[in-house]
This record gives sequence, C-alpha cells and structure tokens, in this order.
Amino acid sequence: MFRLIGAHGVLRGDFLAIPSGWVTLLEANTLPGLSPRGNLATMARADGIGYPALIRQLMLSAFTKPAYLP
Repeated sequence: MFRLIGAHGVLRGDFLAIPSGWVTLLEANTLPGLSPRGNLATMARADGIGYPALIRQLMLSAFTKPAYLP
C-alpha cells in the first residue's frame, strides 16, 4: 500500500480483513499518532527509539523525498 500510493516517511494503514481473505483498505494515515503517547511513538519506543530521536528522524526524512512524479 505504501508504494502503491507513493507515500514517503511513515504511514499507518487501517484495514478490514475477513476470514475469506478479502482485505479492504479504510484509510492511509500519514501522521499516525504523532504525539509522545501516540501510536508511532509507542512503536518507536518498543524498538528503543526515544521521542526526540523519532521526531528528528522524521524531520530529516522530509528532505529525502524524491521529486513528484504523477
């Protein structure tokens, strides 16, 4: 999904999956819980990445985005 929509940085995809295997994308959220207690910070903390380091990495990644290609 990330590559399909041309996302850059971080993305949280919300979806529904049913037992038959059908998956429906509900939302592509490009700022998934950016607060210190939000989803992204919680996942980063589980990997040993503190909030200041997470924000610094996100800001640095903003300058690595390739040129827009329709």
